[in-house]
Amino acid sequence: VLILSSDPRNGGRLRLAQELRDLQVAIRGTRFASSLDVHNESSCRYSDITAALDRFDPHILHFSGHGGEDVLYFEDAQGIAKPVKKQALANVLRHQKELQLVILNACFSLDQGQAFANATGLAIVSEGNILDQDAIDFSREFYTALGYGQRSYIEAFERAKSALEMTGEAKVHLLQRETSGEQNVPIYSSSTPGG
Repeated sequence: VLILSSDPRNGGRLRLAQELRDLQVAIRGTRFASSLDVHNESSCRYSDITAALDRFDPHILHFSGHGGEDVLYFEDAQGIAKPVKKQALANVLRHQKELQLVILNACFSLDQGQAFANATGLAIVSEGNILDQDAIDFSREFYTALGYGQRSYIEAFERAKSALEMTGEAKVHLLQRETSGEQNVPIYSSSTPGG
């Protein structure tokens, strides 16, 4: 698992360290913890992306940070928000042979989510805003499910989505690669009341 976390100083502050901590603690206590290697690139600059992908060659790429309708915000050398077009990043990811899943724990990631699913096979995205606590809770539940042997990403998504629906307000979706002639329809989605 490669986590690219970015919290530019000119954006709203996120609890990314708390998300990483909760995720690591949750995994540590699971049956298959040794099978989940987590690597974090904190304060990730746009120029760090390809080097991190090459260094770790992940099966799962997890982005935690701010998103807009067609961009994810990384950082520049001064810690200022640097927009990276989601489609451009998806094109980079298309060349990662081991990558199977992209998780965009960022606001407004649904619109471009299909590009990531088409590049890697699966993408987990959120519709509209996602609250910090919902992002943290979803990550913790998803990786806990993987660590306890929920063998498929789809099963782990379903587990995390169900847990999030108990208290959260986020709308999360799991998208898969389109085949010729298919419409862009989530294979699983969550629409919690009030979210």
